[in-house]
Amino acid sequence: MKAKQNDEFKKSAEDLFFYSHTFAISLNIPFIDQFPVAKDIELSRWDFFLTIGCIWVAVIYLHNEVILECEKEEILEIIRKSILKKYPKGVGALNDCMEFMNRSISGNDKILMEDALGYWLVINLYGRKEISGEERKIIKVLGETVLRAFKSYWK
Repeated sequence: MKAKQNDEFKKSAEDLFFYSHTFAISLNIPFIDQFPVAKDIELSRWDFFLTIGCIWVAVIYLHNEVILECEKEEILEIIRKSILKKYPKGVGALNDCMEFMNRSISGNDKILMEDALGYWLVINLYGRKEISGEERKIIKVLGETVLRAFKSYWK
């Protein structure tokens, strides 16, 4: 049974990029409808950073799964390779997200994971750290949406 479970994790790892990318694309129009300021975001940036944000959530929750560390490394390597097929800079963005999130949710000013993720997404979507009042409205909703969609990915 254990081998089958590990095979299932590996299959899920192979599919993660596809599901993340598809989810990212599907969110664009609903967010523009809800937040007109989102129409200022380049579609390629939207697809890239939302995909990476979704993958980050799944990777974080992979660490909660009861599998051997060496098997987790195999799974992470599958994920890295799938990112690199479409986005040569994707692994760097994933690492940036991980570093940002580690600083944000473990620092002195601990903030909620969904708020930190939403902020990382929005500053990258707009390509700047200064976020206007209208753009700030996207942060919590976007972070919560991505977190909710991918925190149970391995289940």
